[in-house]
Amino acid sequence: MKKALIITLAVAGGVVTGIVVLVVLVGIMFAAGSDGTAPIEEATTTSDILTEGTIEDPGSNEAPAGLGIGSTVTDGTIEYTLTSVAVLPTDDFGDPAPAGTRLVSFGGTATASEPATISSLLLFGLRSPDGTELAQDVFTGSFDGDVLPGVPLTGNVVFEVPDEVAEASFLVSLDLFGAPAVYQVTIP
Repeated sequence: MKKALIITLAVAGGVVTGIVVLVVLVGIMFAAGSDGTAPIEEATTTSDILTEGTIEDPGSNEAPAGLGIGSTVTDGTIEYTLTSVAVLPTDDFGDPAPAGTRLVSFGGTATASEPATISSLLLFGLRSPDGTELAQDVFTGSFDGDVLPGVPLTGNVVFEVPDEVAEASFLVSLDLFGAPAVYQVTIP
């Protein structure tokens, strides 16, 4: 009986110690960042910045300016080229754009030096001149999938753009933690 009691107390002590260690580790993890992740540092080197050509100021976190249709950006693995901007008459289900907006398609091509995956929700954004992030129409167009060396991926990303917006910034974030490349586009 004494032996069973000693074994039970030893096991209980081990369980309590394990719980304490787990609680301490979880506390440390949440102390690293308010959402449980470590804070992300800003890009400070040229390898962290999407480029077209050379960068004059390697300490800058600014994306290159002056990109337009036909311009190519790269993160060293994936190259993306914006090939077109067009207004669509309907979405993929035949429905027109919501009142006061139009569906604008951004066509592009991606190539890669090694296998990579593209997700339109993670890589592309559209911002109006007043800084408003415009909604992506996830049910129209497609620019998602694997990019294999020597096999370009083409597709389009579609956004709902208010009728009054004539120009916008098309954002391409090939490096999710770096500054996006900014294409200045005129909305037809």
